[in-house]
Amino acid sequence: MAASDFALGKKLLSAAQALGRGLLVLLRAAAKALAALERLLRAGMGRLSGSVLKFRIWLLSSLALLVVLMALCFHWGKSCATRILIEENMHSPSARPEPEAVLDSRFFD
Repeated sequence: MAASDFALGKKLLSAAQALGRGLLVLLRAAAKALAALERLLRAGMGRLSGSVLKFRIWLLSSLALLVVLMALCFHWGKSCATRILIEENMHSPSARPEPEAVLDSRFFD
C-alpha cells in the first residue's frame, strides 16, 4: 500500500505541474486573443462603445476568476502531492535506519 501511495503522490505532483504549465499557456493565449479582439474593435469602430467595454470588462473579470481558481487548484494539488510524498518517505523503511544498525555503526567503526 505504501508504494501505491508514493506512486499516487508522484502522479499528483506531476499533474499539478502540468496544470501549472497549462495555466500559463491558457493565460498567454487569452491575453493574445483579447489584444487581437481589441485591435479589431478599434479598427472597426474607432473607439470602444459602452456595451463592448462592458463585455470586455466582464470577459477580463471572468478570466481573472478562472486564473485564480486554477491557481488554487494547482496549489492544492501540489501541496497534497508533496504531503503524500513526505509522509511516504517518513514511513519508508529505507528512509530510517534500524536502531541496531545505528548502534552497530557507532560502536564498531
